[in-house]
Amino acid sequence: MKNSIYDTQPMRCLLLDFEESNIDEGKKADKLIAEQLPDRTDIFHDIDKQKVELAKTNEMTNSMINKFKEQLDKPVQNHNAIPKSASIREEFVGCGKENCNYCPHGPYYYAYWKDTITKKLKKKYLGVIDPR
Repeated sequence: MKNSIYDTQPMRCLLLDFEESNIDEGKKADKLIAEQLPDRTDIFHDIDKQKVELAKTNEMTNSMINKFKEQLDKPVQNHNAIPKSASIREEFVGCGKENCNYCPHGPYYYAYWKDTITKKLKKKYLGVIDPR
């Protein structure tokens, strides 16, 4: 019976579905399959492995929840706000077009500051001063 209908993917799926709807009948089907296919290992019925995997998943989930809770406790900072210590710079920027007679364009004004969290240099466009 090793090459029987029990050894096909659709039949195994059908048996798993059947097992979910009627546990007692599912156990009987499992026993029958286990008797016919003793060399097959079935991950769905390896309870020890399932317990270990479930414990790992629970631990990872709890760790993630704790990290999120820590972040919620921290005060919210507006990362779009420009700090008072930012330096303002006037820049002229080339547009990259070959036939542009007006390059570099500008002046454009940018604010530069070092982010306190990421320690990276931040830059924000402030605008253009209208020459009129």
